[in-house]
Amino acid sequence: LADNAIISLKEENYVEFDDLHHVSKLQKRKIGFSRVRFLPKKDKMRIVANTKVQCMIRTGKEGQRSPFFKRVNPSLQKLHAILRKIKNENPQALGSSVFGYDDVYKKLYQFRQEIKGVPSVYIVIA
Repeated sequence: LADNAIISLKEENYVEFDDLHHVSKLQKRKIGFSRVRFLPKKDKMRIVANTKVQCMIRTGKEGQRSPFFKRVNPSLQKLHAILRKIKNENPQALGSSVFGYDDVYKKLYQFRQEIKGVPSVYIVIA
């Protein structure tokens, strides 16, 4: 399963770094990068990237500090602000996009109000 997940990542423009000569290139990037982890599913793997924390590459050399790299989230803050402004000024432009738990609640509440009177409606959140 993990091999298939890695192949899928590579098809989606992800690159696996296993050589330290890439470290200097990574440190110059304006946008950070994140590690991924795999969550097993029934017949495949879900790929999850944690973009909130700094990423560290272990050098494998004793006494040498492992470099930390920029987080991805701060690099995307301006883009997020632009998308939020678009959503607030023209909600139809982004369809049913949500930007957090509050937005999810609002959408579910609105949906529930629209289907009021329909018997036996169950909403499952996982």
